[in-house]
Amino acid sequence: MAEVGAECERVARQALGLTDLRPGQLAAMTALARGRDALVVMPTGGGKSAIYQVPALLLPGPTVVVSPLIALQRDQVEALRAHDEQAVSLDAGTPPGERRTTFESLRAGRTEFLFCAPEQLAKPDVVRDLAAAGPSLLVVDEAHLISSWGHDFRPDYLRLGAVAEALGRPPIAALTATAAPPVRAEITERLGLRDPMEIVQGFDRPNISLTVRRMLDDPAPDIVAAVREEPGPGIVYTAVRKQTHRLSGLLTDAGMRAAPTTPDCAARNATTSTAGSWPAIWTSWSPQARSAWASTSRTYGSSSTPRCPAPRTPTTRRSAGPAATATPPRVPPPTSPATWPNAAATSNVPGWR
Repeated sequence: MAEVGAECERVARQALGLTDLRPGQLAAMTALARGRDALVVMPTGGGKSAIYQVPALLLPGPTVVVSPLIALQRDQVEALRAHDEQAVSLDAGTPPGERRTTFESLRAGRTEFLFCAPEQLAKPDVVRDLAAAGPSLLVVDEAHLISSWGHDFRPDYLRLGAVAEALGRPPIAALTATAAPPVRAEITERLGLRDPMEIVQGFDRPNISLTVRRMLDDPAPDIVAAVREEPGPGIVYTAVRKQTHRLSGLLTDAGMRAAPTTPDCAARNATTSTAGSWPAIWTSWSPQARSAWASTSRTYGSSSTPRCPAPRTPTTRRSAGPAATATPPRVPPPTSPATWPNAAATSNVPGWR
Protein backbone atom coordinates (compact mmCIF):
# COMPACT_ATOMS: atom_id res chain seq x y z
CA MET A 1 0.00 0.00 0.00
CA ALA A 2 2.85 2.39 0.82
CA GLU A 3 4.43 1.71 -2.56
CA VAL A 4 1.19 2.51 -4.38
CA GLY A 5 0.81 5.69 -2.37
CA ALA A 6 4.34 6.71 -3.25
CA GLU A 7 3.64 6.10 -6.93
CA CYS A 8 0.51 8.26 -6.70
CA GLU A 9 2.54 11.07 -5.15
CA ARG A 10 5.16 10.75 -7.87
CA VAL A 11 2.61 10.89 -10.69
CA ALA A 12 0.77 13.77 -9.06
CA ARG A 13 4.02 15.68 -8.86
CA GLN A 14 5.46 14.84 -12.27
CA ALA A 15 2.31 14.72 -14.42
CA LEU A 16 0.09 17.32 -12.74
CA GLY A 17 2.57 19.48 -10.88
CA LEU A 18 0.96 18.77 -7.49
CA THR A 19 3.68 18.94 -4.87
CA ASP A 20 1.38 19.02 -1.82
CA LEU A 21 -1.70 16.83 -1.79
CA ARG A 22 -4.71 17.92 0.23
CA PRO A 23 -6.25 15.85 3.04
CA GLY A 24 -8.06 12.82 1.67
CA GLN A 25 -6.60 12.99 -1.82
CA LEU A 26 -3.82 10.45 -1.40
CA ALA A 27 -6.04 7.92 0.36
CA ALA A 28 -8.61 8.08 -2.44
CA MET A 29 -5.96 7.95 -5.17
CA THR A 30 -4.33 4.94 -3.56
CA ALA A 31 -7.63 3.08 -3.23
CA LEU A 32 -8.48 3.59 -6.90
CA ALA A 33 -4.96 2.70 -8.03
CA ARG A 34 -5.31 -0.58 -6.12
CA GLY A 35 -8.62 -1.31 -7.88
CA ARG A 36 -10.95 -0.35 -5.02
CA ASP A 37 -14.06 1.80 -5.48
CA ALA A 38 -14.08 5.23 -3.86
CA LEU A 39 -16.82 7.64 -2.82
CA VAL A 40 -15.40 11.10 -2.26
CA VAL A 41 -17.23 14.14 -0.90
CA MET A 42 -15.14 17.29 -1.07
CA PRO A 43 -16.04 20.95 -1.44
CA THR A 44 -15.78 22.64 -4.80
CA GLY A 45 -12.15 23.39 -5.44
CA GLY A 46 -11.05 20.66 -3.05
CA GLY A 47 -9.11 18.69 -5.67
CA LYS A 48 -11.57 15.98 -6.72
CA SER A 49 -10.29 15.93 -10.32
CA ALA A 50 -6.77 14.96 -9.28
CA ILE A 51 -8.20 12.04 -7.30
CA TYR A 52 -9.10 10.18 -10.48
CA GLN A 53 -6.50 11.65 -12.83
CA VAL A 54 -3.53 10.28 -10.89
CA PRO A 55 -4.66 6.63 -10.68
CA ALA A 56 -5.90 6.87 -14.27
CA LEU A 57 -2.30 7.44 -15.34
CA LEU A 58 -1.17 4.42 -13.33
CA LEU A 59 -3.83 1.95 -14.47
CA PRO A 60 -3.64 0.31 -17.92
CA GLY A 61 -6.54 1.24 -20.17
CA PRO A 62 -8.57 4.41 -20.73
CA THR A 63 -10.66 6.30 -18.17
CA VAL A 64 -14.32 7.18 -18.73
CA VAL A 65 -15.47 10.31 -16.92
CA VAL A 66 -19.21 10.98 -16.63
CA SER A 67 -19.91 14.67 -16.19
CA PRO A 68 -23.32 16.38 -16.46
CA LEU A 69 -22.31 19.51 -18.38
CA ILE A 70 -20.47 19.94 -21.66
CA ALA A 71 -18.83 23.08 -20.31
CA LEU A 72 -17.35 21.14 -17.38
CA GLN A 73 -16.17 18.38 -19.70
CA ARG A 74 -14.37 20.82 -21.97
CA ASP A 75 -12.74 22.56 -19.03
CA GLN A 76 -11.34 19.25 -17.83
CA VAL A 77 -10.18 18.29 -21.32
CA GLU A 78 -8.34 21.59 -21.70
CA ALA A 79 -6.77 21.26 -18.26
CA LEU A 80 -5.49 17.77 -19.02
CA ARG A 81 -4.16 18.77 -22.43
CA ALA A 82 -2.30 21.60 -20.75
CA HIS A 83 -0.39 18.84 -18.92
CA ASP A 84 0.22 16.97 -22.21
CA GLU A 85 -2.35 14.30 -21.37
CA GLN A 86 -4.60 12.99 -24.14
CA ALA A 87 -8.26 13.74 -23.38
CA VAL A 88 -11.40 14.06 -25.49
CA SER A 89 -15.08 14.76 -24.92
CA LEU A 90 -18.06 13.11 -26.56
CA ASP A 91 -21.49 14.72 -26.87
CA ALA A 92 -24.53 14.86 -29.14
CA GLY A 93 -22.80 17.37 -31.39
CA THR A 94 -19.72 15.22 -32.06
CA PRO A 95 -19.62 14.34 -35.81
CA PRO A 96 -19.70 10.62 -36.72
CA GLY A 97 -16.20 10.71 -38.16
CA GLU A 98 -14.81 12.25 -35.00
CA ARG A 99 -16.62 9.62 -32.92
CA ARG A 100 -14.98 6.82 -34.88
CA THR A 101 -11.58 8.43 -34.50
CA THR A 102 -12.15 8.86 -30.77
CA PHE A 103 -13.02 5.22 -30.17
CA GLU A 104 -10.13 4.03 -32.36
CA SER A 105 -7.77 6.19 -30.34
CA LEU A 106 -9.15 4.77 -27.09
CA ARG A 107 -8.72 1.20 -28.28
CA ALA A 108 -5.19 1.91 -29.49
CA GLY A 109 -4.20 3.44 -26.16
CA ARG A 110 -3.46 6.87 -27.63
CA THR A 111 -6.18 8.58 -25.56
CA GLU A 112 -6.43 8.15 -21.80
CA PHE A 113 -9.49 10.23 -20.82
CA LEU A 114 -12.96 10.28 -22.38
CA PHE A 115 -15.54 12.73 -20.98
CA CYS A 116 -19.25 12.39 -21.68
CA ALA A 117 -22.66 13.07 -20.18
CA PRO A 118 -24.68 10.16 -18.75
CA GLU A 119 -27.11 10.50 -21.67
CA GLN A 120 -24.35 9.33 -24.02
CA LEU A 121 -23.98 6.13 -22.01
CA ALA A 122 -27.67 5.41 -22.52
CA LYS A 123 -26.80 4.61 -26.15
CA PRO A 124 -25.96 0.92 -26.71
CA ASP A 125 -23.47 1.65 -29.51
CA VAL A 126 -21.49 4.04 -27.30
CA VAL A 127 -21.33 1.52 -24.45
CA ARG A 128 -20.32 -1.23 -26.90
CA ASP A 129 -17.48 0.85 -28.35
CA LEU A 130 -16.28 1.88 -24.90
CA ALA A 131 -16.33 -1.70 -23.67
CA ALA A 132 -14.15 -2.70 -26.62
CA ALA A 133 -11.55 -0.19 -25.38
CA GLY A 134 -11.35 -1.95 -21.99
CA PRO A 135 -11.64 1.04 -19.61
CA SER A 136 -9.68 0.71 -16.38
CA LEU A 137 -11.59 3.37 -14.42
CA LEU A 138 -15.12 4.80 -14.43
CA VAL A 139 -15.52 8.22 -12.85
CA VAL A 140 -18.94 9.59 -11.91
CA ASP A 141 -18.73 13.32 -11.31
CA GLU A 142 -21.55 15.13 -9.50
CA ALA A 143 -22.55 11.73 -8.15
CA HIS A 144 -25.25 13.22 -5.93
CA LEU A 145 -27.39 13.42 -9.08
CA ILE A 146 -27.97 9.70 -8.65
CA SER A 147 -30.21 10.43 -5.69
CA SER A 148 -33.80 10.11 -6.96
CA TRP A 149 -35.10 12.70 -4.51
CA GLY A 150 -32.35 15.22 -5.13
CA HIS A 151 -33.28 18.59 -6.58
CA ASP A 152 -30.84 18.10 -9.46
CA PHE A 153 -31.93 14.60 -10.35
CA ARG A 154 -30.83 13.31 -13.78
CA PRO A 155 -32.54 10.00 -14.68
CA ASP A 156 -29.66 8.71 -16.82
CA TYR A 157 -27.44 8.64 -13.74
CA LEU A 158 -29.52 5.71 -12.51
CA ARG A 159 -28.28 3.58 -15.40
CA LEU A 160 -24.60 4.00 -14.60
CA GLY A 161 -24.48 0.94 -12.37
CA ALA A 162 -25.56 -1.23 -15.29
CA VAL A 163 -23.18 0.66 -17.60
CA ALA A 164 -20.28 -0.16 -15.29
CA GLU A 165 -21.08 -3.85 -15.58
CA ALA A 166 -21.34 -3.58 -19.37
CA LEU A 167 -17.90 -1.94 -19.44
CA GLY A 168 -16.36 -4.86 -17.58
CA ARG A 169 -16.87 -3.42 -14.09
CA PRO A 170 -13.74 -1.26 -13.71
CA PRO A 171 -13.13 0.50 -10.38
CA ILE A 172 -15.58 3.34 -9.84
CA ALA A 173 -14.82 6.78 -8.46
CA ALA A 174 -17.96 8.62 -7.32
CA LEU A 175 -17.24 12.29 -6.71
CA THR A 176 -19.46 15.04 -5.36
CA ALA A 177 -19.35 18.24 -3.36
CA THR A 178 -22.65 17.62 -1.62
CA ALA A 179 -23.94 14.35 -0.23
CA ALA A 180 -25.45 13.77 3.20
CA PRO A 181 -25.28 10.21 4.62
CA PRO A 182 -28.61 9.10 3.04
CA VAL A 183 -27.45 10.34 -0.36
CA ARG A 184 -24.09 8.60 0.04
CA ALA A 185 -25.89 5.38 0.85
CA GLU A 186 -28.03 5.72 -2.26
CA ILE A 187 -25.00 6.48 -4.43
CA THR A 188 -23.34 3.32 -3.16
CA GLU A 189 -26.44 1.25 -3.82
CA ARG A 190 -27.29 2.68 -7.24
CA LEU A 191 -23.76 2.42 -8.60
CA GLY A 192 -23.18 -0.97 -7.01
CA LEU A 193 -20.03 0.20 -5.26
CA ARG A 194 -18.07 -2.65 -3.67
CA ASP A 195 -16.56 -1.89 -0.28
CA PRO A 196 -15.81 1.70 -1.34
CA MET A 197 -13.25 3.88 0.33
CA GLU A 198 -15.47 6.68 1.64
CA ILE A 199 -13.80 10.03 2.19
CA VAL A 200 -15.70 13.07 3.41
CA GLN A 201 -13.72 16.26 3.91
CA GLY A 202 -14.74 19.34 5.85
CA PHE A 203 -16.56 22.23 4.26
CA ASP A 204 -15.44 25.02 6.53
CA ARG A 205 -14.60 28.11 4.48
CA PRO A 206 -12.94 30.81 6.59
CA ASN A 207 -13.65 33.36 3.86
CA ILE A 208 -17.44 32.80 4.06
CA SER A 209 -19.61 33.96 6.94
CA LEU A 210 -23.34 33.79 7.62
CA THR A 211 -25.00 36.56 9.60
CA VAL A 212 -28.56 37.83 9.93
CA ARG A 213 -29.62 41.45 10.22
CA ARG A 214 -33.25 42.33 10.70
CA MET A 215 -34.23 45.34 8.59
CA LEU A 216 -37.44 47.19 9.37
CA ASP A 217 -36.79 49.94 6.83
CA ASP A 218 -35.57 49.96 3.25
CA PRO A 219 -32.41 47.76 3.16
CA ALA A 220 -31.08 49.24 -0.11
CA PRO A 221 -28.71 51.79 1.51
CA ASP A 222 -27.19 49.07 3.69
CA ILE A 223 -26.83 46.76 0.68
CA VAL A 224 -25.03 49.42 -1.33
CA ALA A 225 -22.76 50.20 1.62
CA ALA A 226 -21.94 46.48 2.08
CA VAL A 227 -21.09 46.08 -1.61
CA ARG A 228 -18.78 49.08 -1.51
CA GLU A 229 -16.90 47.70 1.49
CA GLU A 230 -16.33 44.21 0.10
CA PRO A 231 -13.00 43.66 -1.70
CA GLY A 232 -14.11 40.49 -3.49
CA PRO A 233 -17.07 39.00 -5.38
CA GLY A 234 -20.50 38.79 -3.76
CA ILE A 235 -24.12 38.00 -4.56
CA VAL A 236 -27.26 39.87 -3.49
CA TYR A 237 -30.70 38.28 -3.76
CA THR A 238 -34.15 39.82 -3.53
CA ALA A 239 -37.56 38.36 -4.21
CA VAL A 240 -38.96 41.21 -6.32
CA ARG A 241 -37.99 41.72 -9.95
CA LYS A 242 -38.48 45.47 -9.67
CA GLN A 243 -35.65 45.64 -7.18
CA THR A 244 -33.14 44.40 -9.77
CA HIS A 245 -33.41 47.63 -11.70
CA ARG A 246 -33.58 49.77 -8.58
CA LEU A 247 -30.54 48.20 -6.92
CA SER A 248 -28.47 48.21 -10.09
CA GLY A 249 -29.27 51.91 -10.43
CA LEU A 250 -28.26 52.60 -6.85
CA LEU A 251 -25.04 50.67 -7.32
CA THR A 252 -24.30 52.65 -10.47
CA ASP A 253 -24.91 55.90 -8.61
CA ALA A 254 -22.47 54.67 -5.97
CA GLY A 255 -19.69 54.34 -8.54
CA MET A 256 -20.10 50.74 -9.72
CA ARG A 257 -21.12 49.54 -13.16
CA ALA A 258 -24.36 47.64 -12.82
CA ALA A 259 -26.87 46.10 -15.23
CA PRO A 260 -30.02 44.08 -14.50
CA THR A 261 -30.61 40.81 -16.33
CA THR A 262 -34.17 39.49 -16.55
CA PRO A 263 -34.98 35.79 -17.13
CA ASP A 264 -36.42 36.19 -20.60
CA CYS A 265 -35.39 34.07 -23.52
CA ALA A 266 -32.57 36.35 -24.62
CA ALA A 267 -30.92 36.22 -21.22
CA ARG A 268 -31.40 32.44 -20.95
CA ASN A 269 -29.93 31.83 -24.38
CA ALA A 270 -26.93 33.98 -23.45
CA THR A 271 -26.37 32.08 -20.20
CA THR A 272 -27.10 28.45 -21.01
CA SER A 273 -24.02 27.35 -19.09
CA THR A 274 -25.01 29.20 -15.92
CA ALA A 275 -28.80 29.35 -15.96
CA GLY A 276 -31.33 26.99 -14.47
CA SER A 277 -33.04 28.18 -11.33
CA TRP A 278 -32.29 31.88 -11.37
CA PRO A 279 -31.81 33.87 -8.19
CA ALA A 280 -34.10 36.84 -7.73
CA ILE A 281 -31.23 39.28 -8.06
CA TRP A 282 -27.57 38.64 -8.03
CA THR A 283 -24.85 41.24 -7.95
CA SER A 284 -21.23 40.42 -8.65
CA TRP A 285 -18.44 42.93 -8.28
CA SER A 286 -14.70 42.73 -8.61
CA PRO A 287 -12.04 44.86 -6.91
CA GLN A 288 -10.56 45.71 -10.32
CA ALA A 289 -13.61 46.75 -12.36
CA ARG A 290 -15.95 47.41 -9.44
CA SER A 291 -18.72 46.18 -11.69
CA ALA A 292 -22.01 44.61 -10.74
CA TRP A 293 -24.69 42.51 -12.41
CA ALA A 294 -28.22 41.93 -11.22
CA SER A 295 -30.70 39.32 -12.47
CA THR A 296 -34.21 38.35 -11.54
CA SER A 297 -35.30 34.79 -11.10
CA ARG A 298 -38.05 32.36 -11.85
CA THR A 299 -37.88 28.63 -12.52
CA TYR A 300 -39.95 27.52 -15.49
CA GLY A 301 -40.66 23.83 -16.02
CA SER A 302 -38.68 21.12 -14.32
CA SER A 303 -35.15 21.52 -13.03
CA SER A 304 -33.84 19.14 -15.67
CA THR A 305 -35.47 20.92 -18.62
CA PRO A 306 -35.78 24.62 -17.84
CA ARG A 307 -38.07 26.43 -20.27
CA CYS A 308 -38.46 30.08 -21.04
CA PRO A 309 -42.00 31.35 -21.60
CA ALA A 310 -42.77 33.87 -24.29
CA PRO A 311 -42.38 37.38 -22.92
CA ARG A 312 -45.65 39.02 -22.05
CA THR A 313 -46.63 41.86 -24.34
CA PRO A 314 -48.55 44.73 -22.74
CA THR A 315 -51.50 46.03 -24.75
CA THR A 316 -52.52 49.69 -25.07
CA ARG A 317 -56.19 50.15 -25.94
CA ARG A 318 -57.32 52.93 -28.24
CA SER A 319 -60.76 54.38 -28.58
CA ALA A 320 -61.01 53.06 -32.14
CA GLY A 321 -59.13 50.59 -34.27
CA PRO A 322 -57.12 47.48 -33.31
CA ALA A 323 -55.05 47.25 -30.17
CA ALA A 324 -51.51 48.53 -30.38
CA THR A 325 -48.85 46.39 -28.79
CA ALA A 326 -45.38 47.13 -27.56
CA THR A 327 -42.71 44.64 -26.58
CA PRO A 328 -40.91 45.51 -23.36
CA PRO A 329 -37.15 45.96 -23.75
CA ARG A 330 -34.90 43.06 -22.87
CA VAL A 331 -31.74 43.68 -20.93
CA PRO A 332 -28.96 41.24 -21.88
CA PRO A 333 -26.13 40.30 -19.54
CA PRO A 334 -23.34 42.88 -19.67
CA THR A 335 -20.68 40.36 -20.57
CA SER A 336 -20.22 36.75 -21.53
CA PRO A 337 -21.00 34.39 -18.60
CA ALA A 338 -17.49 32.97 -18.86
CA THR A 339 -16.09 36.32 -17.72
CA TRP A 340 -18.34 36.72 -14.70
CA PRO A 341 -16.44 36.60 -11.40
CA ASN A 342 -18.81 33.95 -10.05
CA ALA A 343 -19.21 31.96 -13.28
CA ALA A 344 -17.30 28.95 -11.96
CA ALA A 345 -19.51 28.76 -8.91
CA THR A 346 -22.77 28.97 -10.86
CA SER A 347 -22.04 26.95 -13.98
CA ASN A 348 -22.74 23.56 -12.50
CA VAL A 349 -26.48 23.48 -13.23
CA PRO A 350 -27.80 20.13 -14.53
CA GLY A 351 -30.03 20.16 -17.56
CA TRP A 352 -27.95 22.67 -19.52
CA ARG A 353 -25.69 20.59 -21.68
